Amino acid sequence: MPAPLFRPLPRIFLRTFGEREPALYSEAGGEPREIAAIFNSAYAQTDAVGVQIEDTRPTAWVATVDAPNAGDSDEDRITVGGKTWRIVACKRDGKGMSELQLGNV
Repeated sequence: MPAPLFRPLPRIFLRTFGEREPALYSEAGGEPREIAAIFNSAYAQTDAVGVQIEDTRPTAWVATVDAPNAGDSDEDRITVGGKTWRIVACKRDGKGMSELQLGNV
């Protein structure tokens, strides 16, 4: 659980930067439920001469409390903007937010 100072931050971030429509999150075998998410598309970072130096998967930032077990199963899914993604991995920041690394279903 984050320190008291950080507890309101996930909701503030999600209200400010989140998608207009809620995402649908479902754990393996569970019913989908609406949660707030900040979605980032995949991109490939290049250097000055056009050589690819980093390849990044699409990600979604969510409040950890909304998806506490995200990434624990290969069957976890999130739908953002009408597209369903498989949750490949989850990184919790310790301050109430989780970064979900996404892959194609």
